[in-house]
Amino acid sequence: MVFWLAVLVGLICAVIGANAGLHQMTALLVNLLVGAYMAVFMTGFLIQAVPAALEIPYGGLLAAVVIGIGTILVLQGLYIALFPAASKISFPRAIDVLVGGGMGFLTGFLAIALICTLVYATVDLKGIPFVSEQSIQTHCRYVCWWTDQIHRLVR
Repeated sequence: MVFWLAVLVGLICAVIGANAGLHQMTALLVNLLVGAYMAVFMTGFLIQAVPAALEIPYGGLLAAVVIGIGTILVLQGLYIALFPAASKISFPRAIDVLVGGGMGFLTGFLAIALICTLVYATVDLKGIPFVSEQSIQTHCRYVCWWTDQIHRLVR
């Protein structure tokens, strides 16, 4: 059920991406990838720097969410500030619709997969209806694959 929710959000983002265009969706996907990477790999450093974060309920989850959303917002703000004419960049309509829609789908699916992975890592969801072990593994593998790709670039 959660997998199909991610597919539904991905399809909604695909429609948005087809209307927004390839350039904007590529920028959003890259910003989301970097935000996911930072959330996964920097949360441990933040918790070591501020050990009181673990004293509150779900402190690790909140730390990851703050790092991820903060990174995405900063990068998207920099993109808008540094590239104001980016919305005027256009590709042929077919490429904008097809590839922009594909980028939109990947963006939406990654966003839901990241949220689900963070929640799965924090909260015990065994026995909750509509949450299967297979969907948990699918989302975790998807996020891990993307963060591994970014990690290969960083190394």
